[in-house]
Amino acid sequence: MQIEKLDKSHFLIKELIDSYREDWQRKQGQRDKEKRQRFYMSDVSKCDREIYYLFHNPEKKRTIADRTLILFRNGDMQHEEAQFRLKKQKVVDNSRDLEFGLEDWEVQATGRLDFFAQDNGNLTITEVKAKNPYGFQNEEPEQWEIDQLLWYIFAAKKSKNLKQRKINNYGYILYIEGWPVSDFPFISWKIQYDEKRIAEIRKRFKKLWKVIQEEKLPNRQFERNSIKCQYCRLKEFCWQGVPEEPKKPEIKSDETIEKPEQELIDSAVNRYLKLKEELKEKKEEFEQVYEILLKYFKATGNTEIPIGDKILEYSLTKRMVLNNQYLLNKLKDKWHLFSKPQIKLLQQAIKDGNVDPEIFERAKIFEFIDTIRIKKGGKNANQKS
Repeated sequence: MQIEKLDKSHFLIKELIDSYREDWQRKQGQRDKEKRQRFYMSDVSKCDREIYYLFHNPEKKRTIADRTLILFRNGDMQHEEAQFRLKKQKVVDNSRDLEFGLEDWEVQATGRLDFFAQDNGNLTITEVKAKNPYGFQNEEPEQWEIDQLLWYIFAAKKSKNLKQRKINNYGYILYIEGWPVSDFPFISWKIQYDEKRIAEIRKRFKKLWKVIQEEKLPNRQFERNSIKCQYCRLKEFCWQGVPEEPKKPEIKSDETIEKPEQELIDSAVNRYLKLKEELKEKKEEFEQVYEILLKYFKATGNTEIPIGDKILEYSLTKRMVLNNQYLLNKLKDKWHLFSKPQIKLLQQAIKDGNVDPEIFERAKIFEFIDTIRIKKGGKNANQKS
């Protein structure tokens, strides 16, 4: 029996992926790289710099990934399914459309809430969020989800189209687990309206509108390796010109290094295992054996030597330190924030808005350290020749 695994270029897979992309392009994809003219209330999830680029440089977004298109569509289907079922159960207020449009022109923003739930004769704004299993385990909704709901409540209370109905001073957020692994795939929260918080949200966007009109690029608010930056399609454009972390070099044979005789390697492997356990007492001898093995790995490009039920594995370990002088020159009066340039303290200062994350990126110094370690062997472990 012959079994062949098909790659993603096969028509079965290619046509399926193309269908997702065509659907997306026919809907929101047509506007994907058009310049923004206003804010969306869902922008509370984005950093100021990303929003700025959406107004001025949307064409710089990287092409949306196939995986992202599939995740979006799966999330949309769960979203639509929840709306349909709740409407069928008469939880949704039938006098109002799903995806109801709202406006807050004082802040140049619009939004579309998911639906109004009927609650004691009043309208309660409800938002549905499809979540992956990791996000589903949150103890409470993410702050941006709460902020979005609060903004919807504020705009609904101000809406002329809703002046005949009372809007409750709270709303609901419903989580649906996208790939159910929990015992129960639904979680919901009741969020009380917070006038102080909505004032902060609107103040942020009023200020940002002025920044966008004056074309003053906001500072970055996150580190390049943060989740926010990793998922942002403007990451490459935003961080261009700032040196990236070096990639781990490929391990390959080096013909300039003389390969030790196999008899010597066999002996070194056995001695390495024994000396590893007696490292404190046998440090000097250990280093001699270590050097022999290191030469072997570098000369051959091999990364493993099996020995019994164990394997000697060669790899490169990345280590990061900070350029103290660079930080001192850049931070100047903010240097007092740190007893010494500790990475965690810098990360907290970035989060608090006291340090530009670009300074942190440029202060990183990386080096790769040769490492030989012992690990358990596998059934199919074999030595390269």
